[in-house]
Amino acid sequence: MRGERAQTLKKGTFLGPVEKAEVIDSVAAELGNESEEEVIQKVMSTLPGELTESRRKEVPQLLKDNSAIFQRSEFDIGRTPLVQYRIDTGEHRPIRQPLRRHPFAHLDIIEAQVETMKKSGIGTSSKPVGQ
Repeated sequence: MRGERAQTLKKGTFLGPVEKAEVIDSVAAELGNESEEEVIQKVMSTLPGELTESRRKEVPQLLKDNSAIFQRSEFDIGRTPLVQYRIDTGEHRPIRQPLRRHPFAHLDIIEAQVETMKKSGIGTSSKPVGQ
């Protein structure tokens, strides 16, 4: 990073190649809000068998050094202050529509999900508790 100043990118600027990510294990979905040591142990248990012992010993420190980039819970989606955007609607004003009604049978589940997301900091401008 070249400092804390804002950067403006021109339309069409090449930032790098985009590659399809392949999910090889669902450990991240199972992590919950676990301690760093618990997360490291789960990742260590999923390392490929052909990894040499010397490389295997380097993994815990690598994970600790880069812990900020790993997902720790379902709603740990990350944030960055480095990119700001706006939605260009051209000459059209944004529209507002009423919320669509949900089936009563789903309301409790929806409310629980919304509360969990709020606790994780989704939909707010502040970091979630514990981050």
